[in-house]
Formats: sequence, C-alpha cells, structure tokens
Amino acid sequence: MKNYFEKYFDIITLNINKNFENPNITDIEKNKLSIYLEIIEDLKKNMLWQATSIHEKQSNRIMWLASMRKSEAPVSVIEKQKKTINVYERINNTLPFCSR
Repeated sequence: MKNYFEKYFDIITLNINKNFENPNITDIEKNKLSIYLEIIEDLKKNMLWQATSIHEKQSNRIMWLASMRKSEAPVSVIEKQKKTINVYERINNTLPFCSR
C-alpha cells in the first residue's frame, strides 16, 4: 500500500514538474503549480504516515523525542511527546488486535 501511494504521488509530481518546462506558461500559473506541488508533498507525507504500521509510528515518535532532547527543546514539548508515546503504548497493550 505504501509503495502504491509513493508511486502515485511521484507520477503526479512528475506531471506537474513537466508543466514548468512549458515556455508558454505565465508566472501566475507557475505560482499555482508550485502551490500544487507543496500541497501534493503534504498529502504524500500524511498518506504515507497513515500507511505505516503502528510499530513504525511508535519508533518514529521515540526518535523524535530523542532528537528533541538532543536539541534541548522546551521541557513542556518533551513532556507532551512522552505522554503521546505512553498513550499509544497503552493503546497497543490494551488492544493488541489493532496492531498491524
């Protein structure tokens, strides 16, 4: 499923990028296309996140926590991330059949 999403969004991005090469395109249209590309990238990121497994998501959260600690992020942000990790861990332990 994840590969399908990646291929789909790559094709869309490729088609939009081809339009940039058109000499007849105006600056306004180029601006619109760049906005479309930004939206497509956001959609791709969100769809790929939805397609990842629960365990991958949890490991990403833990890695994010480690990077926040390294960069000396505010304590409140770190605590919020810890709570998020704990909540998802409890959900996984309580409802193991929901794990992918």
